[in-house]
Amino acid sequence: MCIVVTFTPSLRDLPCPYFCRMDILLKYFDDFTPEQMEQFSALAGLYEEWNSKINVISRKDIDSLYERHVLHSLSIAAAFDFPPGLKIIDIGTGGGFPGIPLAIFFPQLQFHLVDSLLSITKRATF
Repeated sequence: MCIVVTFTPSLRDLPCPYFCRMDILLKYFDDFTPEQMEQFSALAGLYEEWNSKINVISRKDIDSLYERHVLHSLSIAAAFDFPPGLKIIDIGTGGGFPGIPLAIFFPQLQFHLVDSLLSITKRATF
């Protein structure tokens, strides 16, 4: 899986709702690269946009995206160290958790996100 995020403003230029919500990640992980910071910060806007079109995650959870979904997904990174080049499959990915946050955190790994529900094919386009 390849995650490509184009993001031009500085993180400090982001509206507080995006950057402040992401601060919870920095309480537990302090070694993100600038590219990872940009990718993680872009998740809120992407999930808000797509969640308004289709139900990617519970609409009541969108304000807690970083705490309930991203940080929870990254707890795997705190427990395991994966060797470079490892291929990981996220079966039953649903809204992309934990696969998308882990793919950002471990760019040297290959992630494949799979879900069996037909409605998920709509979600996979984002």
